[in-house]
Amino acid sequence: MSIQKLQNIFTKENLIILNSKLDYSLIPTDQNKNYISYKSDTEGKGIHNELGRLQFGDLRLKESSPNIVNQVTKIAKELSNKELQMSHAVAVEYSLLYGTPNLPVHYDYDTNDLIINFQLSSNTKWDIGVDTEIYELEDNSAVVFNGNEHTHWRPYKTFKDNEFIKLIFFRFVDPNNPSDYSHLDYVINHEIFAEINAFRDSLGNT
Repeated sequence: MSIQKLQNIFTKENLIILNSKLDYSLIPTDQNKNYISYKSDTEGKGIHNELGRLQFGDLRLKESSPNIVNQVTKIAKELSNKELQMSHAVAVEYSLLYGTPNLPVHYDYDTNDLIINFQLSSNTKWDIGVDTEIYELEDNSAVVFNGNEHTHWRPYKTFKDNEFIKLIFFRFVDPNNPSDYSHLDYVINHEIFAEINAFRDSLGNT
């Protein structure tokens, strides 16, 4: 499928629901009340210092918000021409509070055939790169693509204090024809990313 940008995806009411799913109180903390590493939590909640983001884990929308799931599933099916189903939806927040925000060039190397990379809210601008194309995202917009067929990344950006970007990754699978992209688990500086890394470097710091 081709890469698509979508705008004004959700109603105000559904945006309120999605924002409410980013519940900081559900993220485990250590004895000093600091968020734990996401690797220490089996549900993927916690700080990912290498990326400078806080991870909220699976939002469990299937159980709580079927209307939202139906809406994004309709988008996924129409754009892919496949009977995809949502596997899960994960939320993250990038901020200096959680390290230095950075998203290197990578594949997702999972089982998903489509991702709706959705920007929920922000007070700064941070584009997304898919291969050598740059897409500008606004709140309530998304870029839709297969994260295992296309490399994706973010330009280098120096965040300021109090700047943040909150994202939700809606991921979809084909239950009738499961995919396995585990062979795409390349290290960050692998030669397969050389061309894209050179392009990313050429953009400088945004």
